[in-house]
Amino acid sequence: MPRPQLTEHEIADFRDAACFAALDIISDQGVDALTVRGLGQRLGCSYAKPYRYFGDKDRLIDAVRAHAFDQFADFMRGNDPEAAALLPIQRYVHFALHHSAAFEVMFGFNQAYVSPETRAAEDKAWVACTEPFYALRDAGEITGDVETIAHIFWVALHGIATLALAKKLTHGRTEAELLGELNKILEAFR
Repeated sequence: MPRPQLTEHEIADFRDAACFAALDIISDQGVDALTVRGLGQRLGCSYAKPYRYFGDKDRLIDAVRAHAFDQFADFMRGNDPEAAALLPIQRYVHFALHHSAAFEVMFGFNQAYVSPETRAAEDKAWVACTEPFYALRDAGEITGDVETIAHIFWVALHGIATLALAKKLTHGRTEAELLGELNKILEAFR
């Protein structure tokens, strides 16, 4: 008897659950520990089921990466109670520190396969990161090229997040202090 046809909703639900489970594996054991077979074990299904949905490990990681960028974009937009309580400039570092497996998948290594869906998720995340700067420009609070300003802050925030995750902020400044200083630097663009 053939397998019953799954709805798009059922497929999306399984892929989401698989991406969350994959992030749990990465959080617990690192990205090298993620295997399609191990994902099946974590989900309590046959090891073949994730292969049907993702194909191979490269495509699984690609799907997890797109999922992570989507989570990140939502967080950067404040679409999460935890994020809504933070200033936009604080969200990047907070996400990295509290969702380190997603951050690792997003930025931690070169990926062999990158789908158009993942490129779109990366673009969506970038737009979410730049929106606060465009809002400041539109309100007349900053001047200058918004994309350049956003890139400068992205590099700074990414550096703070990466060093904080590696426990390398060892020269007398915390991530909170550095974020406060970045707010002061924003004044230079007023």
